[in-house]
Amino acid sequence: MIRVIKGLFRLRIIKLSQWKEVFPGIELRVLAYDEECMPVLIRAKPNAVASPHKHKSKQYGFVIKGSAKFKTPIGEYYVKTGDSYLIDSNEEHSAVFGSESEIAFLEIFVPARRELIRQPKLHHRNQ
Repeated sequence: MIRVIKGLFRLRIIKLSQWKEVFPGIELRVLAYDEECMPVLIRAKPNAVASPHKHKSKQYGFVIKGSAKFKTPIGEYYVKTGDSYLIDSNEEHSAVFGSESEIAFLEIFVPARRELIRQPKLHHRNQ
């Protein structure tokens, strides 16, 4: 249950971003964000590759549909539909997505990755 205390809650509607290709065959769409958190949807073509990279944000993920193999300096990890994962801040990682025809992941970056944001129009209600 969400409890709203008058004066402490402000609804902010954010127009969804467009799909943005972040690696060949891998697209990301920002769902919402503030300074602390950014949920995104990821969709990928079969066998798409995210080359090694890192960012200051922690990356929490949930596999909606499909699979991927993540590689970090610690090891390789296979995730499939229904699995969750966490990639730590500044941890270099790469991914090879599975061969499924539909691949979708939900990821949450904490804090938000400012470089992924194209300034959307914000609509404030009941300020």
